[in-house]
Amino acid sequence: MFLRRGALAVAAWILGMGFAPAREAQAEETILFFERQIQTTTLRPAAQGGNAVTDSSRAEIMVALGDHRLVVYEPDRVWVYDFTHRRVQSISPREGTYSDWSLFGFVAFKEMELENRLALRRQILSQRGRARPSVLDLESLFSLPAGSTRPGANESYADSSRPGHLRVLVNHTIAVDAVLSDTAFAPGRAAAFGRYLAFHAHLHPDARRALLRTGKVPRRLFYRYRDFNEESLVMLRLTRLSSAPETNDPIATSRRVDISDPSFRELNARLAACRQCGERGDWANASRRFEAAALDSGRTLDAALARVERVLGGCERDSIWPAAIDRRAPGDSAIAACRAALSWRDSTGAVAALARLDRVNGARLEKGYVLDYVRGRARFAVGDLETGAYLMMGGLGGNPCMAGGWLDLAHGYLRGYQPILAWICFEAAEQTEASACGARLAERSERERVLEKRYPELFE
Repeated sequence: MFLRRGALAVAAWILGMGFAPAREAQAEETILFFERQIQTTTLRPAAQGGNAVTDSSRAEIMVALGDHRLVVYEPDRVWVYDFTHRRVQSISPREGTYSDWSLFGFVAFKEMELENRLALRRQILSQRGRARPSVLDLESLFSLPAGSTRPGANESYADSSRPGHLRVLVNHTIAVDAVLSDTAFAPGRAAAFGRYLAFHAHLHPDARRALLRTGKVPRRLFYRYRDFNEESLVMLRLTRLSSAPETNDPIATSRRVDISDPSFRELNARLAACRQCGERGDWANASRRFEAAALDSGRTLDAALARVERVLGGCERDSIWPAAIDRRAPGDSAIAACRAALSWRDSTGAVAALARLDRVNGARLEKGYVLDYVRGRARFAVGDLETGAYLMMGGLGGNPCMAGGWLDLAHGYLRGYQPILAWICFEAAEQTEASACGARLAERSERERVLEKRYPELFE
């Protein structure tokens, strides 16, 4: 059904009531209104009842193309892509909330999922008789090139376009069909529309580039894509073309919620606490004082955990145990577990460390949360991502200013194919202002540099 309140209401506000008269110097956004129809079919053999339409929907969407941003108004959500600051804001008008994420996390997700599907395809190729996924279909699904993986011998990409009409066939089936209007995009706006297609549609990257080279606004755009055994047909019909000053702020009255999924409630709480780390003072110095006091009072395990907290959570190099701890280490299984938490280098070592750590009772220890942290870190190393994340929440609950903890959590999310969450954690680590973690913190910038180099059209 058509959206009568939501995208249309917001559109009316943007184009009329929401602005003061435009000044000459104000940038103008190009506003495209589309009627969108989607039909999804589950592809099944005749013996299983044949193909069946499993979903269909119809809605009006609005796409605002600016010089440095893209805003997409969908029936229940608004997406703001800020290409200057490389951010994505996801707004729920109904809930009055928004999330603010890194654009790099979105691009990394597309890349990681494509690589995962290609790896699955290689596995299938080694098994005779099994239908293999099409490389061209996967490139269309994620709107990214497959890199060094070439299409199979039976795959084909054909462009049968003519003036005013773009038509692309993938594997002998129409994949993209666009009837062009007479209206040319303003300078730079075709590239902005291309980024809309890259993040919100499923066109083969070559077909997307071919459409943008025409420089014309599509009057009708059809595309087809396949995700495992589901095939979706999408039709966008241009219903209106307008412009408006680029002065609206869709998040102005919304409350920030980093992850709206209720299952990440604890992560949201830790992130909120992390944003206050600048007001908490130097926790590492406080930890040193705690360690000294714990040693004076005979609380050797708490003292050992304070040192582990600084070495792993604060990236300190001083991992040499004080003599008071060293003397107890040979006969104390808990101290041995702390040593193991610092010394493992691979999954085999992590398994051995876990065997020791899981026998330590930290219930009455002031630094007991450090045990949760090191257990979670080791769980990530052995592939237990769910338990690892659960334990890391306990560790960061005790000290949300541990940059190393956030970095370890980021790596856990990367292993679990959740790069958007990983980037949130990378950024949280930077908010702790832990100068000793500089070498580890540089990883995010390096990852981002590589993504920009590989996919420049998604960022510029």
